[in-house]
Amino acid sequence: MKTDVSGWEVLSKRPGSSNYISPDRKWMVKTIISSHDNDLDVMKLEQKLSDAVYAMGIPTPENDGIIELEGNEYGIVYEFIEGKESLSRAISRDKSRMADCMKKFDELRKSIHETECDTENFESFEEKIRDRLTRVDLLSDEEKAVIIKLMEETPEKTTCLHGDFHPGNFITSPKGDFVIDLGNFSYGNPLYDWGHWWFMSHALPGSIQEAVFHTDRDTIIEYWNLSLENAFNAKTDEEKAEKENEIRPYSILSAILYFEEKPVDRDQINALKEISGLF
Repeated sequence: MKTDVSGWEVLSKRPGSSNYISPDRKWMVKTIISSHDNDLDVMKLEQKLSDAVYAMGIPTPENDGIIELEGNEYGIVYEFIEGKESLSRAISRDKSRMADCMKKFDELRKSIHETECDTENFESFEEKIRDRLTRVDLLSDEEKAVIIKLMEETPEKTTCLHGDFHPGNFITSPKGDFVIDLGNFSYGNPLYDWGHWWFMSHALPGSIQEAVFHTDRDTIIEYWNLSLENAFNAKTDEEKAEKENEIRPYSILSAILYFEEKPVDRDQINALKEISGLF
């Protein structure tokens, strides 16, 4: 039976996806247009992962399953969080909130990185990277070996990873603080998440950073430094630089995850290799 959302408020509308709020403002429907045979399977996987994250006690909006809408669309029904905004959006609106928001970021980080992951439902981050490497033609066998060696030398862990770890994917609201965008959730050493946050804060082009974080690169670096201070008690510039040097090589792993989605050429790969400091 199809659900009629014509009377629901449109929260956002993008190519291929829309978000609607129920009239009682208790639920939000995140839709996907079924233009490919596997779209419903992708949505079922996202819903399953959301359930599994919620079950582990990590603060994320509850979902109420998948519905079919008019127009060949499907949607996941999520608890609607009134007054929510991402931590990065909150800081961009009022920079005086930065210290408080980055403390929230650290508390949400701990809820992920200090939780043993459900390894039956989630993929190993390392296995995900190994799988990607088999399909990245622009990397030589020698370059792939360097990346694999980095993972082999990283202490093995089965704690949770967000997979797209940065302040834009954590939200705050009058009801509380939550983790969202769980499509890349996995398990492994937290250094893998930190490498992604370094990649997002230091290596993305400025125009993309502004679209994600709603602010300029210098402010994003302030976010980064506060996150090091909160998580690792890195107070001085020397302590922050030491921790950053440990994290930076892992940024190449996050770049690899985007190779299939965003076309890159050899010059871009060489630039990513240089900024990672791994090669």
